[in-house]
Amino acid sequence: MSEAQLHIEPQRAVYAVIGHKADRDDERAVTTKEGRHFAEFHGARFLETSARTGQNVEETFLTVTRDIYRMLETGQVYVEDGWDGIKAGYAHPRDSIILEQQEQESSGGCC
Repeated sequence: MSEAQLHIEPQRAVYAVIGHKADRDDERAVTTKEGRHFAEFHGARFLETSARTGQNVEETFLTVTRDIYRMLETGQVYVEDGWDGIKAGYAHPRDSIILEQQEQESSGGCC
């Protein structure tokens, strides 16, 4: 985390700690509690996912996207030419996704 932050300064980024294979409790190298603690310590979101069951896979992308969008709205980050971060993009209005401003309570996988 520190190395990633160092390489993008003075830019800001959204970080998320993603635990994968949440459906495989028998083979965990890191507990949910350890993962959550690490993420909170570094100011990041924590989610656990499972590609096999689909648990939190879409929610992971939506969570990070919402955080980036909020940072854009509040001026914490901005679109800047010549930087590989946030790009304006070329989405057509019919292809655009509307991000809902709802916070969801979740048990188990999300913060």
